Amino acid sequence: MSEGRSCPLAYRYRAADLCREPAQVIEDVLYIIGGLYGNPYALDEIERMALQ
Repeated sequence: MSEGRSCPLAYRYRAADLCREPAQVIEDVLYIIGGLYGNPYALDEIERMALQ
């Protein structure tokens, strides 16, 4: 595997974390965001979308 192509172990979920009762969402829109990794333009766009 080449460097930079795998998430550190600290970023990964344990199996037990995925078996929990899901959170109840009461919003009309839910953004699930990941992988920004220092991309300020992507973050700006996400914030713009959230304000609409």
